[in-house]
Amino acid sequence: MILHAIDDTGRGATPLCIQSPDTVVLVLALGKYTSLCEETSLVLGTGAKCRLILLRSLYNALGPHVVAA
Repeated sequence: MILHAIDDTGRGATPLCIQSPDTVVLVLALGKYTSLCEETSLVLGTGAKCRLILLRSLYNALGPHVVAA
């Protein structure tokens, strides 16, 4: 899923929205954020409990050293 998003970024796609009910996808996407377009967001959860998370703000809040860990 993340590799497809990176490939889409290379082809000029912007913004990107990745949807998954699993928070592991969030961790993986943060790890590859610098390879994704700046407007990448994740939709986590299912049904009425969906959340939209903007990766840029989360990446900036955590910082590159924490994300790399």
